[in-house]
Amino acid sequence: MRGGVAVLFVAAFFAAAPAAAQRPRVGLGFGGGVILGSRLVDHIFVSETEGEGQQQVTQTVDISEVAAASLHAEWYPTRYLALRLHVARGSGRLEPTTFREQPGDMDGSRFETGFGAARISALDAGLSVWPWTPRSVGFAPFITVGVGTYRYSFEASSGTKTFFRPGSERSQRALVVGMGADMLVWSSIVLRFEAMNHMVDVPLGPNDFANFGTTRPSAATELGGGVSNVRLILGAHMYFPVGGSAAVPQ
Repeated sequence: MRGGVAVLFVAAFFAAAPAAAQRPRVGLGFGGGVILGSRLVDHIFVSETEGEGQQQVTQTVDISEVAAASLHAEWYPTRYLALRLHVARGSGRLEPTTFREQPGDMDGSRFETGFGAARISALDAGLSVWPWTPRSVGFAPFITVGVGTYRYSFEASSGTKTFFRPGSERSQRALVVGMGADMLVWSSIVLRFEAMNHMVDVPLGPNDFANFGTTRPSAATELGGGVSNVRLILGAHMYFPVGGSAAVPQ
């Protein structure tokens, strides 16, 4: 009886060994894509200038056409979990608009549009969860949550009559949520698609806007709220140790 139990134990050990060998330990990847347009601020205030009286002015600041590149590294402590470190950089178009309503003018008056360049960088750490062991199936979706920092850098304005005059770089704490999927290409190489949202507080403040006419009411300068930075990335990822895929033969 004891001999039979020992044989079963040894058989179970060797049967489990190939499956354990298939589980990756670490992974490295890179990718490129876009960050969808983000509205950084949208607020209304009342301005009063000499000879014109009080007027309602609307200001918006958008970032669009952002191309981004990213790198990431992962460690797999269990079959279904990964601890993840990610870095991304990108640049795009900064589009501020200052709009003043004028009596009898349905279209109003736009003081400025199209400001210049905006650069972003992100650094975050998080946890990814798979329903199956990575690399064990041909298609493996996953979800990710994490925290990090998101940095904006705006091109300085050279004009003195512009409303939007941002200062230097600024960083915001970010909550990261998203999902993705791995499509096994060969051995330990997968094609990876990710959709991640870096949610931050509004990175702009009253000091980033010029005061024309009278000083704005304090309530109008409280630019609260949040900004979503949705990143869509397509790239490649490689699992280590190399080999051992159950879905694609060597």
